[in-house]
Amino acid sequence: MKKLILIISVGLFLLSCGDGVKNGEYKTYYDNDNLKTVDNYKNGKLNGVSKSYFENGQLKGEMNFKGGKKNGIQRIYFKNGQLQIEENCKNGKTNGLGKTYYENGQLKGEINFKNDKQNGLTKSYYKSGQLKSECNFKDDKKNGLIKEYYESGQLEFEGNRKDNELDGLCKQYYENGQLQSEINFKGGKKNGIGKNYYESGQLKVESNHKDGKRNGLSKTYYENGQLRSEGIYKDDKEIETIK
Repeated sequence: MKKLILIISVGLFLLSCGDGVKNGEYKTYYDNDNLKTVDNYKNGKLNGVSKSYFENGQLKGEMNFKGGKKNGIQRIYFKNGQLQIEENCKNGKTNGLGKTYYENGQLKGEINFKNDKQNGLTKSYYKSGQLKSECNFKDDKKNGLIKEYYESGQLEFEGNRKDNELDGLCKQYYENGQLQSEINFKGGKKNGIGKNYYESGQLKVESNHKDGKRNGLSKTYYENGQLRSEGIYKDDKEIETIK
């Protein structure tokens, strides 16, 4: 996932005092004379609260600094004034729980960080507030169980990832809760027997895979359970038609 905090202009324009080292409050303005940024400096480094504004005067962002590095709560806002992003920084790196929001104020996502990298459970939500997905990260890579949901709350997908790649058994579901497909992955590629089902629960396709390609026997069925076709595949190409 992309980093949460947007880069905000912090008014690094050529103003100085005395020995040329910035100290105190510095401001920049739009052409219409509305305030654009307010930054605080100590010994030439950002220190304290920095704020940026939309041209209409609405607060755009507020960031806390210490010794030139982000420290404390950082916030970004929509033009309508609604909070968009909130996260915590320590010594210039994002740490702890970060949150994103929809423009209507509804929670969009929750991400855990450790030293600027996603670590731990991440969740995303629909605008309705319903849970959309949840997965675990380790050093910015997806690792462990992943679940995705329909907006109705019904489970849509579940599987595992290892260093971002699908690994192990993965299952897809219809919105009525009926199993739609199941297949094993290894290093992001399909391996072993894969099965697809009709929404009624009846088996639709059964095929063998190796390194992401169909290899071996493959069968398809009508919804009444009768065999429809049968063939032998090699590297995704049918080399023998049985039926």
